[in-house]
Amino acid sequence: MQPPSPGGPAGAQPWQVDLDWLWGTPPGNDGSPATLRLDVVGPGASRAAVAWLASLPGDEDGVRGRGGWRADPGEQPDADDHAILLLTSAGEDVADGLEDAADDAHAALAAVGGLTLRWTPLPRDPSQ
Repeated sequence: MQPPSPGGPAGAQPWQVDLDWLWGTPPGNDGSPATLRLDVVGPGASRAAVAWLASLPGDEDGVRGRGGWRADPGEQPDADDHAILLLTSAGEDVADGLEDAADDAHAALAAVGGLTLRWTPLPRDPSQ
């Protein structure tokens, strides 16, 4: 996990791919899903997160994302200044998928002044 940093450009750091999390610890590169939690914090965080999700293409089931990854709202705090997004990818290209998802989220959300982005790799479940 990257440590939180103050709002503004310094607080909107991009995610750095963590190959140890994806491949170095069980379940490794077995094709199972990997989910990256993104906490968006700051004035208008909830609105910015909703707008980014709405900008993504959706499939017939309402799943939003692009080529090999999906984005879902996480359990939302009861505050407009905090939103949780869950970015998920799976398969052989899990690292590329998560990097693309994180880059897409970062590009949209870092453009909103005053937001801090905190990235947290979630524990992986090989049974999924």
